[in-house]
Amino acid sequence: MSQNESYHVNESLRNDLRLRKILDELPEFASRYFYANEFSLSARTRVAYAYDLRTFFRYIIIKNPSLQYMHYNCAFRAAFGT
Repeated sequence: MSQNESYHVNESLRNDLRLRKILDELPEFASRYFYANEFSLSARTRVAYAYDLRTFFRYIIIKNPSLQYMHYNCAFRAAFGT
């Protein structure tokens, strides 16, 4: 394996780890979306989408007073029934 290939493999692994951490905060239906698109989107694109979704869901929780004191996953289940 060349040095360039090794870099790309390591970078892909790092992005997968970042994505897993973010997916732990998102509801299950969001995780299913990312697993379904695993081979059609690059690792960096998936991480960027996950950051965007996490920001959006955090905004929903902040703006909805009934969800403010819940953990993200619990709040999504309560709000969206997933």
